[in-house]
This record gives sequence, structure tokens and C-alpha cells, in this order.
Amino acid sequence: MIQKEEAISLSQFVDALLRHAEIVPIDHDGLHYGYCKGWLQEQDVTGDNLPLQKKHCARIVHDFIRIEKSEHDEIDSGPAGNLQDLFDCRVCAGHVMQVYAKGIMDGYRNNDGRYIFGMEDGVSEVLAEQILHRVFCPKSRVIHKREDNIQAKCISFQEASLLLQATSDILLVDVRPEAEYQERHLKRALNIPMMNILKNPYTVSDRRDIRILVYCEQGYMSETAAQSLVRAGYGDVSYFAWNCN
Repeated sequence: MIQKEEAISLSQFVDALLRHAEIVPIDHDGLHYGYCKGWLQEQDVTGDNLPLQKKHCARIVHDFIRIEKSEHDEIDSGPAGNLQDLFDCRVCAGHVMQVYAKGIMDGYRNNDGRYIFGMEDGVSEVLAEQILHRVFCPKSRVIHKREDNIQAKCISFQEASLLLQATSDILLVDVRPEAEYQERHLKRALNIPMMNILKNPYTVSDRRDIRILVYCEQGYMSETAAQSLVRAGYGDVSYFAWNCN
């Protein structure tokens, strides 16, 4: 019997997830089923007995509700910008933003007073049951709100292109890591990585009135950076996703 304070394994969580969903795989192999459906990865199948971390749980839950429950992503995932460790794992950040914005998984204040998600925390039996209850009972979800009502504007890549063609008085900022920027980026774009903006948004421009367009590949990092700029006093900030593949 798993003790309440102990982290459960990935395979135990997947088994519980399928039980709640009333899904019985033909071969009774939940990991194989999840991998074939696309909400588990190869690393999950090989590391099934390892303790489940919150960041991995967020990924599994997010992909499960998208694929099995056809649940759309939240358009506004900005509330997750409150999580100060959100990009400790860039690969998991998008999944964490969604399960947090949906109210399925929570953050907390650590001993240093920082509000964090706890990326590498283990998922206990108690926490797993809470997560599963919120997955299958949306009314039980705890919706998180932004710390303020100030918001940057989300625009499409097409809208951004038209704006850039119409005027030269726009600051275009690529918030991806430098290596990705060097590999490929939009013309006129400056590279100011998201973490640099979060540490000091005022390095972007001395002008608070200049129009700023912020982008990344999926839109998660650019939204977080854009909201930080708005809170810092920049008056006209928009963000968009650029699929550079």
C-alpha cells in the first residue's frame, strides 16, 4: 500500500487515470495503450516505475484531456505567468500552463516565499486523486486568475506581418533562446530571451510608448514575456506564435 506522503509511480497514475475514464485496454497494458494513443511518450514506457514528478504529470494530463476528452486548450493561459518556476523546464512549460489555467493542478509558495508549480515535486496518492477528480469533474476545478487585470494583446502571425509591413516604428522581439534565434528568426527581430525580460523588462526599450511585438514558436513564452512588459509600463504590447518549422 502506498503511503500518503510517498510519490506514486507513472504506471500507477496511468492505471488510475484509465480507471477513472472507464477505459480498459484490450491487452490490459495501460502504458502501451497511452503510447499508441499519443498521450504517453517512449520515455514514459521505459521509466514507468520511477516516481511521478509534477511536470511529467502535467504533460500526461494535458495530452490525455486533449486526445481522450477532446478538451480544447485555454486561449488565455496567462495566469500561469504567476508561477516563478514555469520555465525551469521549457519542454513542460506549455503543459503546465494549460493544467494550471484550467484549474486542474495548483502552485504553492515555497519556503523562500516564491510562488511556484514545483516542477520536480513528486505526485503523492492524495495529490493524484485530487488531480483525477478535477480532470473528470470540471466543476471541481479551481480557476486561477492573473495577479492583475493588465493584459497584452494576442494577435495572429498574419496580423503581425501586416503591422510590420505598415510601419517601421515597431519593436519586434524574439524571446526564444539565443541558439534558436541564431538558427532562424524573423527579419527585423531582436533577440531578448524571455528569462532576460522577466528579470529586467526595462532592457527592451527606453521608450514606454513604442509598439512592441513579441513572438516565440508556440506562443507560451511570448505571452509570459509580453505580460511582464505590460506590467512594467509599456503601453502597446502584442504577442504571437511563429511556427518556424
